[in-house]
Amino acid sequence: MDLTALTDIELETQHVAIQAEYDRRSVLAAIPEQVAVLSLQYLAAGGNQSNLDAAIVPAAEEATTTA
Repeated sequence: MDLTALTDIELETQHVAIQAEYDRRSVLAAIPEQVAVLSLQYLAAGGNQSNLDAAIVPAAEEATTTA
């Protein structure tokens, strides 16, 4: 893509789309570690593993059925 050929509006649109993709990738990279840390904290505080599993698994099942 020749960025020099884009109008200012087109360039800004591309910039916004690229930033959104960076943000999406950052979220995908960070969340598994955050879930692991929070899970350990929850269990250390006396939380129930089955409650923790129930909080995570339905969302994953829903995502695969709606995709």
